[in-house]
Amino acid sequence: MVALAGLLGEQHRPKWLGALSSPALFAGALLHGAGLGVIIQETGRLPVHTPGASMATVGFFFVVGHMVISRNPKMDVLSQIVMPMVVVLLAIALLLPNEFRPSPLPEESLSQIWIRIHVLMVFLGLGLLTLSFVVSVTYMVLRRRLKLKKLTGLSRFPDLNSLDRTNARLLLFGFAALSNGIALGGVWWAAHPETTSIDATAYATIAAWIWYAIAIQVRVVSGWRGKFASIISIVGFSGLMLALVICNLNFSGWHQ
Repeated sequence: MVALAGLLGEQHRPKWLGALSSPALFAGALLHGAGLGVIIQETGRLPVHTPGASMATVGFFFVVGHMVISRNPKMDVLSQIVMPMVVVLLAIALLLPNEFRPSPLPEESLSQIWIRIHVLMVFLGLGLLTLSFVVSVTYMVLRRRLKLKKLTGLSRFPDLNSLDRTNARLLLFGFAALSNGIALGGVWWAAHPETTSIDATAYATIAAWIWYAIAIQVRVVSGWRGKFASIISIVGFSGLMLALVICNLNFSGWHQ
């Protein structure tokens, strides 16, 4: 329902659909979180043990992040992109392998609080970087329409400067969360080097971290903002998601 309301836009959707979209979004986020909670209860693990569960977890942080930033003026218009993307992520989660397999990692290590924080930080970072991608796409589309003087309906959108500032914040917070997650994972691996090796998903995440680190450095030092910052975010996110999907299709789950 929320995805349909976003796709139709404010001008074409029925009033009743627009009125129900916010409560439906809140209810959907609660059900999404409850579903992940059921997985935790049934498996005793955070919902990243299969490719499908990993995608569903990214989608949850994506939705929650959108709910937070949509409280800013005119940012709710991003639902036109966010909600269809969430539907796609959940569809991918259903299509990817979801058979639970016991982890080869030591059971006592998986129950440690800081390894759970590692997982939460990594997926929070991925969710925020997904939002950065959406804001970047919106920026590029809006910039293109302004350049072509297609001004119809643009009053519903935030201005370019607001989008650029939001993109910068999402990029910084997403990078910080990803950095903390990778650091905690590195500490865990250093403490248990005999139990596992660094796998393809870890390499993909580290490669994304390097890309975003360069992007932030270029933005701060060279002053690349607006169009160039958006392109960097779009390319980085697209490459990261492609790599993670390929890795998860070839392996049984995150770090399995």
